[in-house]
Amino acid sequence: MSSSGLQPPDSSLGKRLSPIASGLLGLSLVLTLALIVKLYVDGYIEIERLEAKLEAERKRLAESHGTLSRLDAELKLLKTDEGVEMVARDKLKFIRPDEVVVMPLK
Repeated sequence: MSSSGLQPPDSSLGKRLSPIASGLLGLSLVLTLALIVKLYVDGYIEIERLEAKLEAERKRLAESHGTLSRLDAELKLLKTDEGVEMVARDKLKFIRPDEVVVMPLK
């Protein structure tokens, strides 16, 4: 022995793991790998679900923009004299004082 207090390495550290320890280590590695794969697959499925939802919302937004454009055009028309007259004639069945209504016989 040397006087520095160093001891030879423990010879038991160099021995192979027991079969039970090897099995547990292997099982731990397999379970860890399975967990990683499951988390990856779950994440991928969630991404696909969210992308489909995003596409549906984009379609709904485009439809809303179309509706908004149509309503804006209708509002602009209704703010004109021609638009007001159109509504008065078509929806309210108004006529001008100098007009004559001709109704077909049934």
